[in-house]
Amino acid sequence: MEREAVVTRIDGTQAVIEVGAPGGGCGRCNEPGGCRGSVLTQAFGPACTSFRVPNTIQARVGERVVVRIGEREMLRAALMVYLLPVAALVAGAFLGSALAPGGGDRAALAGGALGLGAAVAAIAWFQRRERRRGALQPVLARRA
Repeated sequence: MEREAVVTRIDGTQAVIEVGAPGGGCGRCNEPGGCRGSVLTQAFGPACTSFRVPNTIQARVGERVVVRIGEREMLRAALMVYLLPVAALVAGAFLGSALAPGGGDRAALAGGALGLGAAVAAIAWFQRRERRRGALQPVLARRA
């Protein structure tokens, strides 16, 4: 995945870049007949648009650059953050009900909570590991 950005500051070997606001889907958010999906993205406040990345191409302040992050890594991260918690919650609820047949909803709730807790722990471990490896670190690919 690639995005254009502007270098706003250089700090030693790091470049601080400003990425423009992401374009949403079809771009018809506020037109008649549009889905107004951009309202959901604004519900949690403004997106972070400034990032610190290694200045591997010796970019200078004011230059337009292309920032890249691996698509495979992004897919793995998305699956971990979005799919794993849901799957763990459902599996935990199912196992809780199956292992405690007389427990009913309480057993399912407890199992689901344990599954969700395990997923949160797995995501924290994944994040620490990927940060050490630098796999999710955006890089300056080239000048735009």
